[in-house]
Amino acid sequence: MLDALDTGYPIRNAPVTEKYVPPPSIIVPEKQFPSPSLVGKNLMSLLTEEEIKRRPPEREKLFAKNKDGVRVGDVLLVESFTHQGSESTTSFAGICIAIRRQGVDTNFTLRNIISKVGVEIRYSLFSPMIKDIKILQRGEGFRRAKLYYLRNQPEKAFQMSSSLKKGQTSKVEVKAGKK
Repeated sequence: MLDALDTGYPIRNAPVTEKYVPPPSIIVPEKQFPSPSLVGKNLMSLLTEEEIKRRPPEREKLFAKNKDGVRVGDVLLVESFTHQGSESTTSFAGICIAIRRQGVDTNFTLRNIISKVGVEIRYSLFSPMIKDIKILQRGEGFRRAKLYYLRNQPEKAFQMSSSLKKGQTSKVEVKAGKK
């Protein structure tokens, strides 16, 4: 009968006494970061706490639940970078039909009609691809948390006022730019 040591396979319940030492031809990097303390926490809550410390506070204030914050029904203009590491940007203006407040994963959905086709884009609030968010017009008369019914009623959705079409700035946009 063959022994497990003769075949090169380890015995299942045998204690490991030797620590593996790589050969000198292999370069092992040193530890860059201290290992996190997971006592009483799960990994996702620890990552969420670290990400909260890194995020920009002005965007958090813009989407706070107060009168000055963005609400569903507001018309927003979002400037975002086209590619990571590039300076070219694209702009999208639309009515905010939904806000999902989930801490670091907060996102909002904008809807607009472009060339008679409804276009919806969901943005992650703390994405590094977003350059700027401006409030163009405050929504009035919306009493729902999600405005998904605007998909079926496009005439109610996005009616830009004549001052916005001509390129004039509204009072809300100037106020948001000062922050």
